[in-house]
Amino acid sequence: SDPRYPFFMGYNFFEFTRRYDKGGSEEEFGMFAYGECAISDMNQSGKLYTVWDLAPVRDRAGDDLAQAVASAYGGAVQPTFGAGPCFQSQARR
Repeated sequence: SDPRYPFFMGYNFFEFTRRYDKGGSEEEFGMFAYGECAISDMNQSGKLYTVWDLAPVRDRAGDDLAQAVASAYGGAVQPTFGAGPCFQSQARR
């Protein structure tokens, strides 16, 4: 909180994940892509959806988008990629 900006409540990044459902140029947007690990299924209003792990996306210059957004606000990404249940079961094999 900064008294110089009392109305600032947060930040939004468009889009959080790539829009695979629209295809084409819409897949150029997104800070994260879906990975290759299906973590679980989710029931939303009677329809079943697969929940995927997330993979970092890089821009055309090769910079990690999540890290760029975090750095702009003085933060850092603390990735947990490869820590999900699919990766744990693969490590046991």
